[in-house]
Amino acid sequence: MEKQEFYKFIGRLVIFIHGLYVLLCSKDIINLVIGVIGSLLIFLLVTKIIIFLFNNSFFDVIR
Repeated sequence: MEKQEFYKFIGRLVIFIHGLYVLLCSKDIINLVIGVIGSLLIFLLVTKIIIFLFNNSFFDVIR
């Protein structure tokens, strides 16, 4: 469970940093909306990959 919590924290940190980057770099509202949608898609992709790695013992092979 500790590994899972750690990866959840890392994923949220990455999404937070990406969100800050989008807020600072977006000049208009369209870029902001595209950035928010992109960060949500990245978050879903990262969680799917983490769930896949934890369900299969592929992650244990790496360790």
